[in-house]
Amino acid sequence: NAKMSDGVALFHGNHRNLAGSGGVPSIDTLSAARSAMRTQKDPDKKHALNIVPAYLIVPAALETLARQYMDSPVDPTAERGHAINPVAGMATVIADGRLDDHSATSWYLAADPQRFDTVEVAYLNGNEQPFIEETTSWSTDGVKIKVRIEAGVAPLDFRTFYKNPGV
Repeated sequence: NAKMSDGVALFHGNHRNLAGSGGVPSIDTLSAARSAMRTQKDPDKKHALNIVPAYLIVPAALETLARQYMDSPVDPTAERGHAINPVAGMATVIADGRLDDHSATSWYLAADPQRFDTVEVAYLNGNEQPFIEETTSWSTDGVKIKVRIEAGVAPLDFRTFYKNPGV
């Protein structure tokens, strides 16, 4: 949660991209998150930017629940199974087990980087190709290969991200 150019953390109440109270993904929490992204204002705070969430990023602990809400045309919590799910298809679920190490309940929305400024990736000396090194081992009849890429990543605009800290 690094500071942005305005000196405020990426996810912060002042940026209107951090839920005031945490909760698991649900129709209510996902709808609130989508609304917060759509109503983000331009830098002059005059016009809504209508930023559409494209990705729901969750820890592995929330993957099943997230997929239920994104993939089911009916409300997964409905008593009769006929209530529409208004958040179905809202975003593509991306689950990453490394998020569980920090929090198994926090989840995020992110905009499509093809439509909105989200993240910038910069490469050392502009080299976008990985470095590949190979060494042959005489005693084991084997080859060792090492691959690395030198890149840095930074968020471009806080408006294109949203965080719910979970419970």
